[in-house]
Amino acid sequence: MIFDAGTGLRKFGQALIDIENLETIKGSLFLSHTHWDHIQGLPFFLPTFLKDNRFIIYGERKKGISLEEILAEQMQGPFFPLEMDAFQADIDFHEVETNKKIEIREDIHVTPFRLTHPNAAIGYLLQIEDIRLAYVTDHEHKVHQLSTNVLEMVQGVDVLIHDAQYSRKEIENGKKGWGHSAWEDVIDLAIDAKVGQLFLYHHDPEIITKLYIMFLIVPTIKYVYFCNIYFYKITNRIENQITSDLKNYGTDKEIINRFLKYLYNPVNISREQLNKMENIHFVPTYNYDKEDKIINYDNVASYKNLQ
Repeated sequence: MIFDAGTGLRKFGQALIDIENLETIKGSLFLSHTHWDHIQGLPFFLPTFLKDNRFIIYGERKKGISLEEILAEQMQGPFFPLEMDAFQADIDFHEVETNKKIEIREDIHVTPFRLTHPNAAIGYLLQIEDIRLAYVTDHEHKVHQLSTNVLEMVQGVDVLIHDAQYSRKEIENGKKGWGHSAWEDVIDLAIDAKVGQLFLYHHDPEIITKLYIMFLIVPTIKYVYFCNIYFYKITNRIENQITSDLKNYGTDKEIINRFLKYLYNPVNISREQLNKMENIHFVPTYNYDKEDKIINYDNVASYKNLQ
């Protein structure tokens, strides 16, 4: 199962072929929406060019245009030298409806739900045996006012992966209506919904100092995760640096205290639970250099890596 198709999908496809060494590759690709940063890895996804592989691509029809037609638009001139019929794999397109459950197999179900984003987007709620995971990318809460439908869908999930592109200050200073969340509001959402673990995702790649606030509120073994592919082991020095940077960024004392409280009072997800989700992959758009002292998994994120 793959969620979204950013540029990291190219390396992920190569890894599937090189590492898995499978005769055939079968998978499901769930698209939150079809903006460029969520689909532009698809034309470079090598497994789709190989016979005997099979993929089901899930997403929405938009304004009477089928999902297949939308994706085919980026694979033709003048944008790309090959058209979609160059794919040799068996590919099916499944157009989803919000709040209508999809059965992947008997013990895995996925439910799409509506997000607030220009041109519309959807989140996904996964049920994997007894584990619940919510994927909420490209969604805008009103500042200080959480979206009711999202709050209901993520209530009590074991893992929440949520858009955290901006801060409240940025949204109030010109980014309102751009379709992304303030990380402070996502923290409130996670607390109110009593989620097990929160991954702050889809952050603005231009502001490196923001890395300090892309943290996992309720981490396993005191790790802070960035965009669910980077992590630091928390030490006193790093804690002090994070606190200092948050203050310099204009973060109020209450938010800092909430961060520190949850940092040292984690609700752990078990290794057994992680094992159940090891084949769930999230492909982000952006990457950071190893010079930033962040462990980098070549832009391919999976729970197997995080073990």
